[in-house]
This record gives sequence, structure tokens and C-alpha cells, in this order.
Amino acid sequence: MQLRLTGLLSVVAFTLLAVGPGTAAPLAGPCAAGALYDPACDVNHDGVINVLDIQLAAGHWNQTGAWTSDNDHDHLGQTWTGTGANSLRLEGFFGSPGFAPLVLSNNGGHGLRVNSVSGIGMSVGSSGGSGLHIDTAGLDGMYVYSADDDGVHVANANDEGVYIGTVGGDGLYVHSAFYSGVVVNDAGNDGVLVREATNWAGRFIGNVSVSGNCVGCLQANFALNSGGRALQPGDAVSIQAVTPASFDAETHLWQVTPAQPGQAVVGVVAGRAELVDAVEHEPGAPGQLLVPRAGAVQPGEYVTVVYSGPMQVRAAPGESA
Repeated sequence: MQLRLTGLLSVVAFTLLAVGPGTAAPLAGPCAAGALYDPACDVNHDGVINVLDIQLAAGHWNQTGAWTSDNDHDHLGQTWTGTGANSLRLEGFFGSPGFAPLVLSNNGGHGLRVNSVSGIGMSVGSSGGSGLHIDTAGLDGMYVYSADDDGVHVANANDEGVYIGTVGGDGLYVHSAFYSGVVVNDAGNDGVLVREATNWAGRFIGNVSVSGNCVGCLQANFALNSGGRALQPGDAVSIQAVTPASFDAETHLWQVTPAQPGQAVVGVVAGRAELVDAVEHEPGAPGQLLVPRAGAVQPGEYVTVVYSGPMQVRAAPGESA
């Protein structure tokens, strides 16, 4: 009789502890009551929630400390929705090997994509290194499909406003911008710097406006060496004829030969030119274009002729002006 009474008192005591006023309510998030498997409750990560998980958790009963998550799970397929000041913030000092609070690697698509925003698509307030650093991109280093204001806006830069190391496609491509495609408001050094380009350091299909000085600027045109000898850089040439052209933005092509006494000099040879396939984003763009190249120009080859600006000229001793 005494044993039965003790057991009954134990059950009552356990019940009172379970419903007592100091006991916290069960969590409504992970491990809440339900029939579906929840990986948050799988303590030993063996794919099943059973008494072993309870024993593992009970072995640390009443311990306290700072909670940290493991790194063997993901949040793929989830959508996080927030309002007001509930932003996702990554703060701290991040050194080797990533040197960044967020490192993205994707072999099948984009590194970072912003679908739609009412303000700024991406803003970097302050950074000890690069505001945006792209190691290697298979296509566009930065792609702006459409912008109602500035596609890329650099308010102030102590060095390069935008620096792109190596990309397999376009370093910077702006499909459509309501105002300026690229704006550099202020730069401590160069607003835009192109160290090396296979074809053009800058290419514009349309007029170009420069409000300040243009140092070392040359105005040139493409032509064809229709003479019987090679043209060297610095040779003065004359136009013999003008023929239609079916590439680039050129509608006509000069036919030039070395200038002879009594002939009008149209310009000076800067080097040869090469016909290459154009890579354009707009439909209906020309399929081929001429680009300047260094070196002598053989008969029948394309030539770059400078007709305005500073240019060295080859002249034999005793030749007339």
C-alpha cells in the first residue's frame, strides 16, 4: 500500500511541475508538435527523431551559453520576408581567405541578382577594401538590365570608381538607362580607366561630348592601301578614290596612296587596320568592324589615317613642305 501511494505522489508532483507558473510555454517554431520530420529536432542528424535525440539533449540539461548554429544545413527554397528596419546585416572583421562578409560562388548562373527594388539596387556604405569585387565572371562582370536613374553611380572614389579585373564577356554592360548609363560624380584619380583593350579602349556609336580638354586626341578615318608599296606609320597619303563600305559605321572607304608632289595630303598613316567580327547586344548591329592595329600596311590592306591632331610624319631630307 505504501509503494502505491509513493508512485501516486510522484505522478502528481511531476504533473504540478509541468503546469507550474514558472514553466516556459513550448516553442511554436522548430520542434513544435507535428507529424512531419523537422531536421531542427534531429540532434544526431541521422534522419530519424527518436529516444537517442532526447538522450543527447538531456545530457546537457540546464547548461547555458551563447547559441551557435552548425554548418551542415541550408535554407534553400525558403523565402525570408521582412519590413521596416528588419534588414539582414553582416558586420564584423572578415580576413583570410574570403576577406568579405559574403562570398558567392555559382557555376550555373549569376553571382548576385536583384529582381526589383524601389530605391538603390545595391549600396555599399563603407568598405576597407573593394566595395564590389568580382574575381572572374563567365559573362558580365556587372549587368544592369534597366535603370530609371543611374545604372552605375559612383559618388566618390579615392582611386578607381569602377575596377574590373578579368571577365570572359562584358566588364560592364548597361542594357537600358533612363538617364546616364554610367556616372562618376567625383574621383580622386581616374573616373574611368581602361589599361588595355584588344580593340577599342572606348567605342561610341554616336556623337561624343567633351566639356574639358582632350589631351592627345586624334581624329582618324579608315582607308584602303590602293598603292603598289607598303605604307609605314608617318607616311603622308592622298585620296585616289572613295568606294562604298558595308561594315562598321562606315558608309564609304578611302582609297589612298603615298602623297606625290602636287597632290593634296589628306592625312598621315597611324598604322594598319583589321576587320573583325562585331560583338553587339542590340539587334541589327553591324556584323564586322575595323579596328586600329600597329605596323606597316601592305598593298590591299586596311589602313588607319589620322587627319587631325598631333602625329609624327615621315619626311626625307630635301623634300618640300
